[in-house]
Amino acid sequence: MNDLTIVIPVRKMAGKLKQLEVSISEALLAGYKVIIVHDKADEVTDVELRLLAEKQKQAEIQLITGVYNSPGGARNAGIMKVRTKWVTFWDADDRPVVENLTKLYEIVKGSDADIGVGGYKEINSINPTGSRTHLNESLDLNSVALAPGIWRMIFRTELIVESPFKKWLLAEDQVLLSDLKIAKRKIAFSSAVTYNYLI
Repeated sequence: MNDLTIVIPVRKMAGKLKQLEVSISEALLAGYKVIIVHDKADEVTDVELRLLAEKQKQAEIQLITGVYNSPGGARNAGIMKVRTKWVTFWDADDRPVVENLTKLYEIVKGSDADIGVGGYKEINSINPTGSRTHLNESLDLNSVALAPGIWRMIFRTELIVESPFKKWLLAEDQVLLSDLKIAKRKIAFSSAVTYNYLI
């Protein structure tokens, strides 16, 4: 079992969980733990998430349900259940690349890094020719500052526990990076695309 947990906040996703189910299955097969945090706003999403979790039939998946009213609040609820050294955060409607997440995890677990940063791809679901790939070619903090999405990062769990997310509807992930003072942290980079972000 890997020492990494994936926390996924979910809100109002009824009928839209097929990709999430695929991503979770891949993560569990790779030996990661998964915590789904349902920020409950409707019953149908709740039923679908329970069925998804039951279908996996594995102890490595945990479903938490509550009313958090923000992605940050939901992530904070999830982080309180994490028992691994490392944590990452996915959005329920994106397409993580688990094989490349594993490459990033191998880099960070064998280092003294506090944060691992992978490459990512913006996928334009309306116009695929508008998609862009970001590969951390400079392998420095500038690549993070230009595209600070947390979904392509792995963190030491203790960092997030000490500096939780703001309970905001927007930009809570970018504020987290500021609160973590990432310029003073040890960062490991991978140029592999670890995450496909749907726009």
